[in-house]
Amino acid sequence: MIPDEVQDDVRDTVNEGEARKDKNEPEVGPVAPPAWSGRWSPSLRWFGAEFLVVVAGVLVALALNAYVGSRQDAAREQAYLVQFAADLRQSEQAFAAVIEQNEADIDRLQRLSGAFTATPPPPDSALARLISVGFSTNEPMTGTGRALLQTGDLHLIQDDSIRSAVIGFDAESQAFAERARLVEWNWLLPAVQRLYSFTHPWAQGDHPFAVPVRDLLEEREFYLAVQDLLLAFDNYVRMQRSMLEDIQATRAYVERTLDETTA
Repeated sequence: MIPDEVQDDVRDTVNEGEARKDKNEPEVGPVAPPAWSGRWSPSLRWFGAEFLVVVAGVLVALALNAYVGSRQDAAREQAYLVQFAADLRQSEQAFAAVIEQNEADIDRLQRLSGAFTATPPPPDSALARLISVGFSTNEPMTGTGRALLQTGDLHLIQDDSIRSAVIGFDAESQAFAERARLVEWNWLLPAVQRLYSFTHPWAQGDHPFAVPVRDLLEEREFYLAVQDLLLAFDNYVRMQRSMLEDIQATRAYVERTLDETTA
């Protein structure tokens, strides 16, 4: 058994060692935050909040501009289509009137052609009225379609079929104008001049240059002149009718699209 005095000495030695250890090692407490964190954290939070506000404002402004721009583009598209349809209606009316006039001249030429074999031949006064012919020309109105193509505003038209119709109608109108001028200057006008070279339909019987039309019915060249003009007229009116059909089809499609968008 260890004496009490020895136990007390050991206990005192251990306690003295623990005391020296505590004096040599600094006391460890909670770690303090860096000095800068207290100064910058609120600023960073404010900066983040302001940044989010700015970004949100920019996005809202962009969305608003896009919305306003789309509304303006839609209004311009509608205005273009309304004007394009109006051009087509005017072209349709003008072509119908011109075709009616030319068909009346064709009718007169057909009756003049029949006079060559009629028995008895019509009176000279009636024949003079039959050779009083001319020809009426016309071209489609392409102002709105040309503006869409030349200004680049064709992208405003959302319907692919309408865009194709605008492009196709402009191309067909130009092709018709070129073909019509060729027929007019190279065939129709010379044929009219050839017919009028035989007689003047406005001349009276006592006119020094008057030629009795009944006498011309015996001339082969006059007959050929009538047939040539009749053929030229017939082909010319066929071209005009074909163009009129294109105008009517394009106008009907554009107006149907307008009705659907405004319904």
